Amino acid sequence: MSQALLEELANAVAAKLGESAAVAVVVDLPERRVRVTEDGMMYEVFLGNAYDEYVRAAPEERPAIVARYAVVADRREIAPPTQAEWQLLLPKLMPRRERELLRLRFESVQNLTTGIAVADGLLLELAIDLPQSIRMVSASDLAGAGMSEAEAFELARRNLIGRSRDPWNRIAPGLYQSPWADYFDGARLALPTLFPRIGVKGDPIVTIPNRCAVLVTGSREPEGLRYLYEATRMLAQQERPLHLGGLRLVDGSWRVLGGADLDLVPLAPSILLLGSLQESLDYQAVGERVRELIAASGYHVEPLHTIDNDGVLMTVAKVPRVDRLVIPRADLVVCGEAMFAWYKLEAMLGKNLAPLDVWPAHYEVRRPPTLVEINAAKLR
Repeated sequence: MSQALLEELANAVAAKLGESAAVAVVVDLPERRVRVTEDGMMYEVFLGNAYDEYVRAAPEERPAIVARYAVVADRREIAPPTQAEWQLLLPKLMPRRERELLRLRFESVQNLTTGIAVADGLLLELAIDLPQSIRMVSASDLAGAGMSEAEAFELARRNLIGRSRDPWNRIAPGLYQSPWADYFDGARLALPTLFPRIGVKGDPIVTIPNRCAVLVTGSREPEGLRYLYEATRMLAQQERPLHLGGLRLVDGSWRVLGGADLDLVPLAPSILLLGSLQESLDYQAVGERVRELIAASGYHVEPLHTIDNDGVLMTVAKVPRVDRLVIPRADLVVCGEAMFAWYKLEAMLGKNLAPLDVWPAHYEVRRPPTLVEINAAKLR
């Protein structure tokens, strides 16, 4: 995908939308979409299909493509859902960065449902799966139907069960992929009893590489665990990424892979670095906005960098010698010519590495590491 052409298309669509009565229009290139607010409601124009048409078209044909996609929802689409449409209600998995984008980019977006937390960084919302589009359900939709959010989620869960009976596709020893590709694959996390039936050994371990794929292996599946990282990265490049971090099903609940999952590392050394893929994805979406917010208070804010070491991505934060320094949380830290793990920076600075109340995580560096500390900590 040409980044220059994607940017050209996105800006053209945003400019066309800006001619309407829209309150706000924001280009979101990492997620390949344009966000619009109108009458207190939020809409999205996804650019995947538009890009495919745009890149194949002659220059004189491109304005017509822009005009066709630069359409805020038809007024009929924001009418209350019909009784028949409520029967198409489903849960929809949304990453935390979606809500963070709303909070950072729009002064006021109202009428949102509360949602149900699935795990740290993931939320279930409600959507109606219409033949030509997916309509997100608003708080006023529920109020108009006389339905509580809990009642709506129960209806959505029952509907999802009815379309989740297909067998999973085995793509490698001990590794399975969801068979539906219906844009609600990730919502199956709302059905935790579905996953032990797949037949993986141990606790189910999942990633949601994109909107049309969930990958599942087990905590006692050595080959599946080893393949999981590579398969997640590959599928994330094929469709708009959703949630690349690993999740583990324990006692019927999902939790993010982390320090409690060191039992998996001997089987798959890169397994916990799925979290680095997720952190990089979240930062791409909201990192620049967070940097601007912190910098407005007079800080020097370093960006998050990544390095790819033999097919494994790791995040990196640089620590320059400047006053009022803030850095993002990262796997590795660079001070001058030295590079070392984040936990070593925590150990040497203690309270002088102070977390800020922002997401993704950023820290104020209240004093620089000394040369003695750096020499003791750097990687060998």
